[in-house]
Amino acid sequence: SSCYMTHFSNLKKLEKVTDQDIKTFIKFLDQEYELINESSNKEITFENFILSIDLSTFEINFQNNGNFILFGRDGIVITPSNGDTGQGELKRGEKYILISPGYLKNWEYYGNSEFVFDEIKGLFDNESAYLIDELSIKIKSEVNVSFLKHDASIISIEVGENVIHTV
Repeated sequence: SSCYMTHFSNLKKLEKVTDQDIKTFIKFLDQEYELINESSNKEITFENFILSIDLSTFEINFQNNGNFILFGRDGIVITPSNGDTGQGELKRGEKYILISPGYLKNWEYYGNSEFVFDEIKGLFDNESAYLIDELSIKIKSEVNVSFLKHDASIISIEVGENVIHTV
């Protein structure tokens, strides 16, 4: 929604984002969500995933305010656990795929989401753009609707094999 974009724009303007900036950002998003639900005839849901990456060490901090899943070559790196926070590290030469709750909800609504994990594993060695295209085409070809019931996002994060970082 456009009301959320203002908050994203404000966050992008910051030269360095602190934990307090993220907490304030999430607080503003929650307030917008409450305002929208107060004025809406049906309840909406809002889920977000905040991932900060230190580009000198590739350490990550995340806050999973929804059921987002982060996949790596060896499987699930971050599990779908609403409200979960944590830390980790991205590895050189690795690719990570972030799947939104909406993508999985669409499969649950229109059929079966169990095969999605195997599908990602089967496509993982392909270029990210191809993998994302295939996952997007797969759901659009399986359901016969113009618009999916839930917003769906698939994001790829890649770390170059020869990237230089602080140890």
